[in-house]
Amino acid sequence: MKQRRSWISLLAFCLLTAVGAALALAMIFAGGSVALAGHQAEAAQTESSPEPVPRAAPSSTRFTGMITCSRCRGRHKRDSRMSADQCARACVRAGAMYMLVDGDRSYVLVGDNEAVGKFAGQRINITGTRQGDAILVDRTSPLF
Repeated sequence: MKQRRSWISLLAFCLLTAVGAALALAMIFAGGSVALAGHQAEAAQTESSPEPVPRAAPSSTRFTGMITCSRCRGRHKRDSRMSADQCARACVRAGAMYMLVDGDRSYVLVGDNEAVGKFAGQRINITGTRQGDAILVDRTSPLF
């Protein structure tokens, strides 16, 4: 009977040790994340100015190019049985973003994917605001 009891007490000791270690690590990580969040909040408050600086509203510009996806960038797989518009739409459904490609320039399109997706694989005019390598889409229209 004593042998059984030693196995049971060894099992209980191991279980309690594992639970205690898990709780201790959880407390350490929780304390660290709270301290980091507090530090980031303080840094954000000190970096922000007390009164907002008015900025001039960016003006809309017209861009012309071909609508494609950020995965293929206009070079759709030739062995694929899909056309350029089907490939772009499939890539966007899989997580890519629509892009406007014009020669060596390319811009990620931010806005109504449904309106942009109608013109996938086609050259179109886009009216919007450029912010870095992205265009905030206001309107899309076919190229005449």
